[in-house]
Amino acid sequence: MNPNLDDRELDLLLPMRAGLPLGDLLTATFLEGAEVVLLPGLETLGFQKGQSARVFSDDPDDSGTRCHLDRWAQEEIVFEPDVSSPKDSWIYQNTLIFLLARPWMLGFFAGCKSSSQSLFSFGRPGRVLRRMARMHPRMRIDGNILLHRKQGDGLKGKIYDLGPGGASFYCNAGDFAKGETLLAEFEIPECGTFETLVTIARQEVLTNSRWRYLVGMHYNLTAEQRQKLEQILMRKKEGRTTPP
Repeated sequence: MNPNLDDRELDLLLPMRAGLPLGDLLTATFLEGAEVVLLPGLETLGFQKGQSARVFSDDPDDSGTRCHLDRWAQEEIVFEPDVSSPKDSWIYQNTLIFLLARPWMLGFFAGCKSSSQSLFSFGRPGRVLRRMARMHPRMRIDGNILLHRKQGDGLKGKIYDLGPGGASFYCNAGDFAKGETLLAEFEIPECGTFETLVTIARQEVLTNSRWRYLVGMHYNLTAEQRQKLEQILMRKKEGRTTPP
């Protein structure tokens, strides 16, 4: 089954698993603007048949199975897996599910009732995280970042995702303050570098990861910097690697 537009958008919204435990993967996905919904009625979550989802097992090497919502009842959610997904990933105990239910992006843990190559059945989640899906999804990009304060040495990190309005990165330094402004230098393999001022939006503590923190930030771009960033993003989206 070929991925549709929503499948591709959901893929862009989700971070790379990169061996992350499920709890850290959920935290990383909802770094900013998440709303917690406790014991939700399924009818309040905006479910529609055919909506795009990705289902993750607790195997750190599982990159997720693409699914589509098939049906739901008071105590059950049923998904149809993409037949092109690897069979080995169709074994779920502890399960994390992401669902694009426009205008919301949903993330929740659910217990697996049954699974086969044709349908996944899960129990009703007790807690759902949701946020508005970005108008401009971020791209998962492998690159480095160097941040400079007015005084002191540069702080190094690993780019987590990148988009037109902001980015996030992994690091081991936890002394960022919300609203703090720094100079950021992004190094994108095979696409060059660019610099801009950034404002820290949020910092999350990670567990069982080689990185201690995931930090989200917004850009303060000049017109020239915005143009260069857009060129880099377009090249990455199209699979081109010539620096702009």
